[in-house]
Amino acid sequence: MELQHIDRVEVPPDSGAPRFFENERLGRAPSTPGERLTGEGPKAELPALELVDRKSESAVTPGKLSTVELTVDGRKRAYQVYVPENHEGPLPVVYVLHGVNEGDASGLMDRETEMSRYAEERGFVAVYPLAEVGEDGLASWNSPGAGLTETDPSYDDVNYMKAVVDSVKKDLGVAVDPEDQILAGFSEGGEFVHHLVGRMPGVFSDRAAVHGTLTGSETWPGDPMPV
Repeated sequence: MELQHIDRVEVPPDSGAPRFFENERLGRAPSTPGERLTGEGPKAELPALELVDRKSESAVTPGKLSTVELTVDGRKRAYQVYVPENHEGPLPVVYVLHGVNEGDASGLMDRETEMSRYAEERGFVAVYPLAEVGEDGLASWNSPGAGLTETDPSYDDVNYMKAVVDSVKKDLGVAVDPEDQILAGFSEGGEFVHHLVGRMPGVFSDRAAVHGTLTGSETWPGDPMPV
């Protein structure tokens, strides 16, 4: 096989080529942008590497279901999100909470509700929070005193949801409408919806609970909310 020598590689600025950034899983980016590769032939000058602050620019790809990782109360957590293509912000946000699930619930509500498809068609951000999988192998919501399945006193999923809402506003690379934040859930996710409305007053503009009963722990604000 004959090997060809490449004298120069040019990457158009609008090519969509990956950019380097600092990430816990991917490692640190080179500390000296604009380094040259040298060899026997002519020098090939590389495009300058741009260090991207993950807090200010998102790795979420519009048009694809993405997973965002975060740390809440010292625990590694994640949520999934779908950002539509070709829609200008600020965009409404719909949070969809799953019910009790055997094992990891990643992708569950995206498949069951097709909310990502509706997000693309109608121009909103679909967010799928994920409960932790407990020792019993079930992914279920936990908030001590809320009457939910999980009763672990070491953490509270209300704090997790606060972190998710904050991340959605800052980390997706798209402007969202803080006045149009819809909270929906199925089964235990619906029960958690009722609980969250009282624990996070003023955050959600609307709520929808499907097959989710009241647990008796709800403390709702005085302002009416569409249901």
